[in-house]
Amino acid sequence: MAPYEIVTYTDRRGPVTHRVMAQAADGALTVKSDANAQADPGPVDRKHVVGPVRLILPHVGWPVMQVRTHPVKIAIGALLLGLLLLGVLIAAVALVPTTVG
Repeated sequence: MAPYEIVTYTDRRGPVTHRVMAQAADGALTVKSDANAQADPGPVDRKHVVGPVRLILPHVGWPVMQVRTHPVKIAIGALLLGLLLLGVLIAAVALVPTTVG
């Protein structure tokens, strides 16, 4: 693993994705999160590395974070959107011409 490469490894927390800062002679990796100033306290053994990250999707977790941090606002927004869509559906059905025979 090259320095600054992003890898996923497993530990007691489950899968963790961090950036490689250095590699020791025995293959152990020094890693750190981009959100932290300091490297993680212990080295990561190569046998715990799942693999390098090949695809990064920025902001894909944003909707999940919004639901977790603002559940009431999201519920109200979903309710209002549902009512709006229901109103549009009712208006569309009301505008369909009928034939009297």
